[in-house]
Amino acid sequence: MEGLYDELRAEERRQITRPAPVRNERLLSIEKLDWEARFPPKQKTLRGRTIQKVVISNSTLVIAANGNSILRWKLNGKDFDEVELPCKADDAVEQLFLDPSANHLLIGMKSGDVYYLHSKATKPKKLSKIQGNLESVAFDPNATSEASTKSFLAGTSTGAIYEMSLDASGKEKVFQLVHQLDSPMAVTAIHFETFSDAEFRLSQNVGSTGSAATSDQRHLVLFATTSPTRLYHIVGGASLQTVFSEATEHGELPFTELPGDLQRAELRAYPIGSPLKSKSFALMTAAGIYYGPMAAFASSGADANMEAHILPFPQSMVHDGGAFQPLSFSTSEFHFIVLSPDAVQIVSSLNGDLVEEERLMATDGTPLGMVGDMVRVAHLLYTSNCIYQVALVNEDRNVWRTFLDKAVASGEETMFDMATLYAKTLEQKRLVHRTRAEFYYTAGRLDKAAGYFAKSGLQFEDVTMRLLVDWKSAWEQHASSVGVSGASANSPMAGPSHKTGAATSGGSANAEALSLVWWKEVDAATPLRLYVLEILKALPAPMKSQKTMLAIWLVEIYLHQIAAAENYESLGLYNSPQTAPTLRRDEITSDFQRFLRDFSMHLDYPTVVSLITARNQRSLLLYFTRIMGDYHRVVSILITSQKYSEALSLLMDAQTEKIELFIYKIAPMLMEHEPERTVEMLLRKEHLSFASLLPMIMHYTSKLDERVLQAEKYADHEDVMHVEDNYAIRYVQQQLERCGISLSSSSTATEGGGGGGVGGEDDADRDGIDLDLWGSSTIEPVLIHTFVWLLAKYDPTGREERLTVLLARLVQLREMRFLDDHVALDMEYVLRMCRMFHRKRSAIRALLLLQHRLAAVTEALSVDVGFAKVIAQKECDVDMKKKLWLVIAGHQIAHDVDIKQAIAVIAESDGVLQIEDLLPMLPDFTEIDLFKTEICSSLQASSDRIHVVREDMMRLAESVDHTVQELEAMKNRCYTLSSNYHRCETCHDLLLGKQFYLFPCSHGFHCDCLIQQAPRILSPAQYQAFAVLADAMKTLTSGRGKEFDHRTRMQVENIQAEMDNYVAADCPLCGYAMIQSLSSALIDEEAATEAKTWELS
Repeated sequence: MEGLYDELRAEERRQITRPAPVRNERLLSIEKLDWEARFPPKQKTLRGRTIQKVVISNSTLVIAANGNSILRWKLNGKDFDEVELPCKADDAVEQLFLDPSANHLLIGMKSGDVYYLHSKATKPKKLSKIQGNLESVAFDPNATSEASTKSFLAGTSTGAIYEMSLDASGKEKVFQLVHQLDSPMAVTAIHFETFSDAEFRLSQNVGSTGSAATSDQRHLVLFATTSPTRLYHIVGGASLQTVFSEATEHGELPFTELPGDLQRAELRAYPIGSPLKSKSFALMTAAGIYYGPMAAFASSGADANMEAHILPFPQSMVHDGGAFQPLSFSTSEFHFIVLSPDAVQIVSSLNGDLVEEERLMATDGTPLGMVGDMVRVAHLLYTSNCIYQVALVNEDRNVWRTFLDKAVASGEETMFDMATLYAKTLEQKRLVHRTRAEFYYTAGRLDKAAGYFAKSGLQFEDVTMRLLVDWKSAWEQHASSVGVSGASANSPMAGPSHKTGAATSGGSANAEALSLVWWKEVDAATPLRLYVLEILKALPAPMKSQKTMLAIWLVEIYLHQIAAAENYESLGLYNSPQTAPTLRRDEITSDFQRFLRDFSMHLDYPTVVSLITARNQRSLLLYFTRIMGDYHRVVSILITSQKYSEALSLLMDAQTEKIELFIYKIAPMLMEHEPERTVEMLLRKEHLSFASLLPMIMHYTSKLDERVLQAEKYADHEDVMHVEDNYAIRYVQQQLERCGISLSSSSTATEGGGGGGVGGEDDADRDGIDLDLWGSSTIEPVLIHTFVWLLAKYDPTGREERLTVLLARLVQLREMRFLDDHVALDMEYVLRMCRMFHRKRSAIRALLLLQHRLAAVTEALSVDVGFAKVIAQKECDVDMKKKLWLVIAGHQIAHDVDIKQAIAVIAESDGVLQIEDLLPMLPDFTEIDLFKTEICSSLQASSDRIHVVREDMMRLAESVDHTVQELEAMKNRCYTLSSNYHRCETCHDLLLGKQFYLFPCSHGFHCDCLIQQAPRILSPAQYQAFAVLADAMKTLTSGRGKEFDHRTRMQVENIQAEMDNYVAADCPLCGYAMIQSLSSALIDEEAATEAKTWELS
């Protein structure tokens, strides 16, 4: 049967790149440099010279040949020159030292003389201050330049160490003895580096987290001696002189003495960069290579021996016998290149194994040494006749295997990490992970093994079966140890019991022992869970089915562990260190919640809900449904648990479109138990249908009524429920404020000291209406109807503030014509609610809303006469205004004992009422003396009005006479026309050629031209009348020729006169028609359509 994840493995095999296997691929590459071919033609006689010494730095090769000549060759160019040394013929070059920049060369002679040669100089300069033969030099790679060497160290054959600095001319700017060994031992190798304490702590992840400072600069100095072989190491000092002086204050310099004697001990440092410039050091001794990290010396120097060790020289495969005598060596990142008299060995610096060896040809000369260019990381091997470039091809190809072997042997996790780092192919990485997993598995560290099994490429079924078997074995073993038989205990495959502490047939003791088994279940399932989780993460995106199956299995494992932990916690046995599991329920639950959150997209929602529900994990079910956005289920669970506040918090954060219908369903219950927060939640959700929330309002108010009845406070609606405590009113009011109607305006007026103002009665009252917001809102009529009902029912009797203000706002909107077109309000319902709940003041405004002014005034007279007068004063229609004042006056006369005060309404009406209007209303027995003054005033006012009318009539008669005279003068007015000058203003032809009209402004038009402009200069009604006259004129003049009878002639003249009154009443260019045209657009609709075609997009 094929494995469940064979498809995954097949996909991985397709992704693996398998390069063609290389048979006997060599690590060592030796290439001969034809240095003699670089001689100029005139120096061909120099061929055949033997090599004495070679040094290389920064791709610049310097060769010391016999005859005391120095040859310089830039390997990356064609520069090749020769410099002759001014020394005796029997002298010879013994040492060459080239700084990292390849600009400064020191030459040590056998006689003890020392020469300096600059890269641009052709004549060396002799340095005379050094005592003894120059054996070693250490330059500072960060301080050299073309102009100067800066400070460097030089060791001699007498055990003296000098600090020196030379300029480009060879002048010794600094020369001082910094240390002298007690015994005259030759300092054959020396090396130093500068670093700061802050840099070193950062590199070791210790202490400081800031940037390095220059004030804490330190020096690390290593130097080696021969006979005996010693490696001295000192740290400290801000300068080279200080580091030695501080070290000698504590006695003899610290050193490590190594076995055996060599003619010359060589010290190499492999570069890696700052803070320490070298990764490791290596010292060639007779017993082997003393090798270790440079940081061991930089930290204190005392622990170097603990981290460094000697790698013995491996047995040579080509050596002819006898003791192995190394001549020289060089270092790479992972290997040593060791030169012997007859072979070159490649030795691993990780384990000391001989990796490769090659015999040297005797014809190539006597091997002399090896040098390295640490700037360019290159290696040279030179003999007396030849120079070879030595390279290691792909030297890290088997490093991963070496680290892996060391990891298995030592168990160090860092070795496994290094093996993983240097593994290049997928097969190599999998082998490392497989080995690591088996290592942890054997050691019993199953949790760590599971993670690496997932990366090992092993078959999924094989690994899961191993982990399951281990789980079951551990469970059965522990079950037997506590005295529970397999028949009485559930298998881990089936899962633990959901009932905590359930008794079995064995009695309470057996039940307790059975409960002890679950501690193993908590930890034993963790490796399998971790393994499956890692496999789930590694599956490619297209494998959705596999991801879902694994995710569901993980859910079951998590639930199994949580149930086991609950069984264990129920007995309070976590306090026992002997049997307490590693993980507690809270930790497992936290991991499970993180898993549900991170892998929710791979989970089958109904299946997971079913699994969690079966385990009775209510809190986990709530968490999962929440992250999946199943607000219906989550909120239902919370409401069932009476956690209304949590349900509302969840709904507040949810998107409205996902829960809108659900809100309509649960709002009544939430409003009943948490009205304040429910209102807050509803106000956060925009675009809810108020009609759908009406059941919530009705349910809430019914509950209010029930509570009031129980408290026996529901009598005649007096103080039933204070309006501020009614959250239904609060919600509806907030919704209306969003629509532009505010009831909290401080400018709200009251009539007669109480109640809201009438629409339009106070300009400041418009502050409560936002017309822009009102016009842009979609308002449901039921919203206003419900608000009116709520305020009419629950506003305290006698106050009616909010209801009156609301109705005043609606009246104002209707008067501004913003109400009827925007919302289909049932105004009769509003009036009916006011009357039902005896809201008299509000009923007055409801009548005003219905525009029943007379009824409103009549009802206001029974509540507040002052408000009735305000209504009458705001009326615009004169006749209606008089009717209203008459009603008010009749009420005043009928109910006021003091007739004089009743008659005062005449003055309040601002002249609308006169005394004669009130006389029919006065009682028959009323004394005329009581209103004698008013009658006299009325008669005097009537006399004044008659006088004013008479004067107006006289002025009108005079104006008519003046107008008639002007018209007569206009008829007799004469105009002078020039036959060559006056032209028609429309067609520009001579005016006298046809019938024409001449206006007083001197503008003239032909009759037909002026008639053509009639549609422009006449209104539609005028033009229609003009067209009728034109048709009548045409009918009279057609077929009659030029002869008319007297009657027809009179008709024609009359029609012509009427037509002239239309078209010739005013000049088209400077009269009323031209003035009216200023308000017309310059571009008409047809021209605008044409203009749009010319617009640039």
